[in-house]
Amino acid sequence: MVPGILCRGSMVVLAGDAGVGKSMLCYSLALALASGRQFLDRNLAAQRVLYFDEENSRLDSDAYHKRVWLGLGSPPVELLDDNLYLHHFSLTANYSLDMRAISKDIKPALIIVDTANAACRIEDENDNAKASAAIKSLRACRLASSESCTMLILKHAKITHDRKGVEYRDIRGAKTWKSELDGLIIHTAPRGRPPSHGRYRNTFLWPTKSRAFGLLEPIEVVPVCSGEAVRFAAKTPV
Repeated sequence: MVPGILCRGSMVVLAGDAGVGKSMLCYSLALALASGRQFLDRNLAAQRVLYFDEENSRLDSDAYHKRVWLGLGSPPVELLDDNLYLHHFSLTANYSLDMRAISKDIKPALIIVDTANAACRIEDENDNAKASAAIKSLRACRLASSESCTMLILKHAKITHDRKGVEYRDIRGAKTWKSELDGLIIHTAPRGRPPSHGRYRNTFLWPTKSRAFGLLEPIEVVPVCSGEAVRFAAKTPV
């Protein structure tokens, strides 16, 4: 699917702090895959993408879409119309049935859920039983497309400490998300204030749990900006 990051048929969580840029990165992935362009310096073959955005305002969603489209070199709108399906605040209280029906109709190769708490109507994110039920619904949504369909699920991260007091980030809420799924990628930004220009800064993807063909080594995500256009390159963190 995405060489060295996402493998076919997997369910992976991308967890990061609020404002780190998870949605922007995933919009870039969605448009790159739908149009067969590069994502993080990986060549992608054009495939159908279904994006459930239950997190961002329509204004933000449109802005992400436009900036990434420009950054990818303005791929043909006709191709995106065929391959990119954005469902924005379209889910009801019966989200499980909604998502399954949409997936069955569209048959995407990749489904992005932004975010799990919002899409699955999770009020207590520490409840393992609720998390397990949500994962069951999301798995049914993926399988409604095909066994080879990949799902990327966005969640928030938290700062925690190991037994020696060393700080690290982990998925926020129920541990079921980590134990029942195929992979967990943590998305972080450097400490300190955002850059003075107020746009984008380098961030990092850290593999925490991964299958053989998933993300095994950390990636530094480098935004490449020109006017309103933005794309994301990759390099190995120093």
